Order: sequence, then structure tokens, then C-alpha cells
Amino acid sequence: MLDLRQPTCAEALSPAAEGYLCERLALQLSGAAVLRPCQVRLYQCLADRGSAQALAEDLLALTAQRQSPAGLAAVFECPSGAAQAFDAELRRHLQLLQLLEPRIDADAAIAAEPEAEEALLLRVDGCDLRLIALHPGAGRLARVLPCPVLLFQLLPP
Repeated sequence: MLDLRQPTCAEALSPAAEGYLCERLALQLSGAAVLRPCQVRLYQCLADRGSAQALAEDLLALTAQRQSPAGLAAVFECPSGAAQAFDAELRRHLQLLQLLEPRIDADAAIAAEPEAEEALLLRVDGCDLRLIALHPGAGRLARVLPCPVLLFQLLPP
């Protein structure tokens, strides 16, 4: 079976692309001046079972560390279509996360109205995470990126 996470981290991103991504994501983090404590990981497709399994494992690893790094940026290679398609793909991905890993509670995020474009809340292994979605069809200019990115930030207990 192929490992969908190859290459992991930001190994496949050029320094310029990584810098641009970090600048854009740093704008989304409350109370954080830089994104360097955030891991950047690449996944194949949003709403894909294999990508959801890989992300579930990475979220559990993130919450096991509790403090460092403070977040995870999940960059998806396959671009989404229209905003409505992204919303459906995001909900499907969250449902897959919850289905594949019982320690992930995504009910609040799945039930939220995606049109509001507010941060979603996710509970992973007893830790609260804020989820911000960035994608080509985002309504806020600061959240428009050429590919889907899910930014997970650990919230204080």
C-alpha cells in the first residue's frame, strides 16, 4: 500500500512556497507572531480515506505532545472546485476522521455552518483544537489559497 504522506513535512515545498504558506497561516493564528512551531504536512486529497487516516494519526501525535508544536497545517495536493464542493469535502473529511479514529470528536465542526467561515472546534484525545480552513473559494481574502489547507491549533486547557 502506498504511503499518501510522502513526502511528509514541508520537504516537497520550495523555500519560497513554504515561506508564503507560513506568512499566510500566521495571519490566521490568534496570539501567535510566527508559525514556525506549527508542523506542515502534505496529504493527497481532502475527503479521501487514506488522507483522513494519515491526518488522524498526525492529529493524535500532535495532541500527545500537548505543547510543541502548537499546531498542524494540513496541505492537500488535490485542489477543490467551488466553495460548495469544498464545504462538502471538508464535512466528508471530518466524518472520515471521526469514523477512522474514535478519539476524534468532530461533531461540533460537522454541524457548524461552513458559510460563516468561522473557526471550527474539534476535540482530539481530550484536547480542544481550533480548525481554520483555507481554500481557493474562501470568502475572506486572507483565507484564499490555491490548494486546500486545514490549520489545526491547540487551544489552552
